[in-house]
Amino acid sequence: MKTRPTLFLLFVAMNFTNLFGQISVLFVDDSTDEFGNAEYFHAGLSSVGYDATYYNAVDSAAGPSDLYMNNFDLVVWHTSSDGAELLLWNGIEEDNASLKSYLNGGGNLWLVGNDFFFDRYGLAPVAFSAGDFAYDYLGVASFDVESFNDDGELGVPTMLPDTDAVIPGLNDLTWQFSTLWYADGVSLINDATPVYRMGNADYVLADSISAAYYDNGISRVLTYFFDITLVADFEMLTANLLPVMSFFEGVISDNENVLQSSLNANIFPNPTSSELNLEVALESASEISIYLLNVYGQALAELMPVRQREAGKNTFQFNLDPTVANGYYFVKIKVDNKVVLKPFVLQK
Repeated sequence: MKTRPTLFLLFVAMNFTNLFGQISVLFVDDSTDEFGNAEYFHAGLSSVGYDATYYNAVDSAAGPSDLYMNNFDLVVWHTSSDGAELLLWNGIEEDNASLKSYLNGGGNLWLVGNDFFFDRYGLAPVAFSAGDFAYDYLGVASFDVESFNDDGELGVPTMLPDTDAVIPGLNDLTWQFSTLWYADGVSLINDATPVYRMGNADYVLADSISAAYYDNGISRVLTYFFDITLVADFEMLTANLLPVMSFFEGVISDNENVLQSSLNANIFPNPTSSELNLEVALESASEISIYLLNVYGQALAELMPVRQREAGKNTFQFNLDPTVANGYYFVKIKVDNKVVLKPFVLQK
């Protein structure tokens, strides 16, 4: 079944309404870098609708306690490019008992940084086993390689979403520099899933896993083994933060779950110059609604209000209004009470 409405920006009803931001977030700054990377990350979270509480671990000379972390739905722990005396490891290269207690109580963690393995274990390779923090909570079997150190001093050119990543809508990542140094490549235990891999195909460490998600049945941890704040620009940063945070929103929320990437939904052509074609395959008859979001998670338009659709392939076509600027956007597809984001680029 096809619909072909013209897209008008509904500024009166929906101008810059953020559709997420319902979970409480603690942002832990665990870095002594002087480049403002943590502040940049925190600003990105705010831009996509998550006003995270800022905790400066370095100034506090300690990471947050488990009692404090228990007040939040999600802890975002950022070590940036710091590789020495991280409070993630209590500053003395040991397991962080408070963080383990938080996770053992069902906590949710997004760990981000270039050198947190190097801080504790030195250079790759390093193998882990049951009882190790990396194995039990991050789902990592081994720390295998590090860009620059193990690629002939090249650095990784890009990070590419894994084809089966559990987080829909992730973007390709490039850097403020020609390549990124000191990003880690890992191997995972069976129940952990890759999220990002090193690229491109001709890069010597191509296909190395550099981000992973692990649900051990109690806690849920997403780990970026690189510093997301070093991506090319703020738009690329927020385009990454939005699907990650909306994924956690769905994991944590009782009344809205993010559909996994197994949902058969495709946008074509992508990039597009004017017309947006969307195919959604439904397993059963469902209520579906469709929205246009910018990279900050703000709703620019309701493309289609809630309508009942039959099982099978449903095709929708939208003519983009010429006033919509070039850039990176998301289509938010809501199927019954579940949500998935699909990215596209408008290039006229």
